[in-house]
Amino acid sequence: MTQDLTVFQGGKVASKFQQALGAFPPESLADGIGASYGVLHYKGKVWSLRYRGKSHIITRAEDGSPVNAVDVVILNQARNKSKSYYPKWDPNQSEGERPICAALDGITPDADVQEKQADSCAICPRNKWYQSPDGRKKRDCTDYKRLAVFLDPTVTARVMGTALNEPVFLRVPPASLDPLGGFGERMQASGFPYCSFITQIGFDPTSEYPKFTYKEVRLLTDAEADAVLALREDPQTLRIIGDATVAIPGASQPKLAGPSVMPAASPSVTETPARAPTSAAS
Repeated sequence: MTQDLTVFQGGKVASKFQQALGAFPPESLADGIGASYGVLHYKGKVWSLRYRGKSHIITRAEDGSPVNAVDVVILNQARNKSKSYYPKWDPNQSEGERPICAALDGITPDADVQEKQADSCAICPRNKWYQSPDGRKKRDCTDYKRLAVFLDPTVTARVMGTALNEPVFLRVPPASLDPLGGFGERMQASGFPYCSFITQIGFDPTSEYPKFTYKEVRLLTDAEADAVLALREDPQTLRIIGDATVAIPGASQPKLAGPSVMPAASPSVTETPARAPTSAAS
């Protein structure tokens, strides 16, 4: 909605306000609220991007069919696994109703949960392993990992109608955590930080429910590195991974270098994987 400020034309803030507020950092009614961020979703084995209340299926440029793998730059990660509890959890569903209990830090239930199950995750009965009637070992509360990732703007421009030059949230489900850990260790041992290359995330064809696979695609260039490094510390990235400092107006924040929005020309994430770096191959 357009704001009409003509009533203030020719006016200025009273001198006492200027004197008093000049000693404090600038404040805004938007502090602590923040803009909503995009979410990279999967349902079944189809990828989509949800942004500002609308869901966009990610499709191929050639024929418009849904893709079963997406190329991303993994910008940053939550240091701990998060937890969520749904009374009727469905492993095939990545979006839907809010969990009745959750812990962003994986240690203590969030302050705004609907039904806190215990004072800490360590003593919570929902976090205990037990044997289900079909003989499988399971827990009621599930672990997941929060990643901030970047999608190729040419892809988002095609599926949304406009390029999205900002980080988005990817929730890595329980069965996909071990493969992620193995992939990360292999790439680190090879000397490649996870944000320094393009990762293709697909689905294990042998799994009955969505289980991620991870594959290195292409090393990023020095020109692309500037934008990626800036995005790693962008406030929206920090919100996605659950960094508490960004939610506190006036709190000490990391100094950001470079733009907060990726230049449209970088990185160039391809839908058809390029040949992986030889030194990083398994």
